Amino acid sequence: MKPSVCFFLFFAACADVTQTDSCAAYVDCVQAMDDQLGTGTDLDRFEAGGVCWGNPEGAALCDRACGNGLEWMRDAYSDLPEECAE
Repeated sequence: MKPSVCFFLFFAACADVTQTDSCAAYVDCVQAMDDQLGTGTDLDRFEAGGVCWGNPEGAALCDRACGNGLEWMRDAYSDLPEECAE
């Protein structure tokens, strides 16, 4: 097998990353808050199939962002919808 083919197969295998549980929870929470407030937040990157899930490094970064965002929302708001519960 040629080195370029090996690299491609390795890269393609590494790129198969799915949305994390923390980002699924974050998206659900923010969408519920948007419904309550009548606003709209661009969550495309964090949703399943979003750009966050293109490679393991990006996924790890997004996973941390989602976890931190959810934690911040839980600390900052006392009247969160049930979708934001721990």
